[in-house]
Amino acid sequence: MTDFQENSEHGAYYPSFFKIVIHTIWPLDNIKGLNQIVKGTLIHEQIHFIQDISSTYGLMNISATYNLIGYLKELISKNQTTVLELPLIFTPLINIKSFSDLKGDSSFIKDGSNIKFDDFSYIIKHCDNHKKAIITCLLDGNNVGSFEFGSICIKECMAHMIQEIIDPKIIHDVVPYRIAKIIAEKIYPEFAVEPLNIIALCSFSLYLPDCGSFYLDFLLKMKQGNYIPKKPTDIFDLGEAIRFDYNGITNIRDLHQSMFDSALEQIETYFGKIDLVKEKFNSFKKLFDDNPKILIEIISNLDFSIDVKIENLIEVFGFPQVSNMDESFFDVNRKNSWEWIHFSILKSVLNVVLEGHKTCSFYNDFCKYSKDKSCIDEFCLNRPWKKIGNISCPFTISWEEWGLDKFEILNR
Repeated sequence: MTDFQENSEHGAYYPSFFKIVIHTIWPLDNIKGLNQIVKGTLIHEQIHFIQDISSTYGLMNISATYNLIGYLKELISKNQTTVLELPLIFTPLINIKSFSDLKGDSSFIKDGSNIKFDDFSYIIKHCDNHKKAIITCLLDGNNVGSFEFGSICIKECMAHMIQEIIDPKIIHDVVPYRIAKIIAEKIYPEFAVEPLNIIALCSFSLYLPDCGSFYLDFLLKMKQGNYIPKKPTDIFDLGEAIRFDYNGITNIRDLHQSMFDSALEQIETYFGKIDLVKEKFNSFKKLFDDNPKILIEIISNLDFSIDVKIENLIEVFGFPQVSNMDESFFDVNRKNSWEWIHFSILKSVLNVVLEGHKTCSFYNDFCKYSKDKSCIDEFCLNRPWKKIGNISCPFTISWEEWGLDKFEILNR
């Protein structure tokens, strides 16, 4: 399956749907007034948004997600029965299954103290057009443990280490949040002594499809060449010279352009042309085309205080939708983000179709705060598809567009 959610104890980001939820009751529109934990969590989730909309892996995930959505709509349209059981069970498309191999494992062990990294090893397993990195190590009691090291470990370690700059006391599990750092310290300790080097390597690795295997291989190559970057951003200069063959594409910039085009095409296939979305995608594309190091430059600038770094991250990258535990919506960067609601409407339908939810998440996101209560009834929080024929609202309109209104819905 594609990545639908990056979740932690303190917050969550929804890849491909451009939404951040912070698990706090505090309002989020004044970042300077937030405590260290909430502020760090908000930036952690913002990093996932940046990864989502700018990295090759993120764009691949967006493309795969909307390809999957098109496939689900087609399955539903071909269903000749009158009853539909949810959540929907289906056979994934081959390209979706192949892409999911890149994610790796999101959990393994809670505490790194019981890993004997003296016996740490890894293998690269070839799978279709991709490569998977399998990490094997000894646990207490000489038990052998292994897990797939992929994009989730790299994305989460990068976000965790940037969050640590803001909130040094933050604690996360080893897998997926800290394992990339531990691996770097084991393979090439001289390189890993500078945390920004690891952040930069994580960031650059996400420009490759096989980001887990690339991260490991690149570490070894740097060690073999006794290469330590003078600046963390030098990793990008070294990496851009790499050549590979991914479906006939041989360099990083062409691959990024191809994934950008594919992601935007898939979104427009579903939604049509949404100006704000296209504008946001194009602005990020230009930003990273002009300077793919810009994120690392901001967080590694020694002349910037932590607050100035945060201000720069917000000014340069902005935010998607942001809400707190009260499910209040905040326009954090004070720019019009309301066209992003298209994605919340879609997510509310997918929550029901794929996850078996019985409530409408769009009601929690928006409707209950609206001055117009005409589209609200008791079904918003209990089987919202029951509103069909009685009340027209964003959920029911989308439900009908999917052709789901012709079925009697049963929950598994």
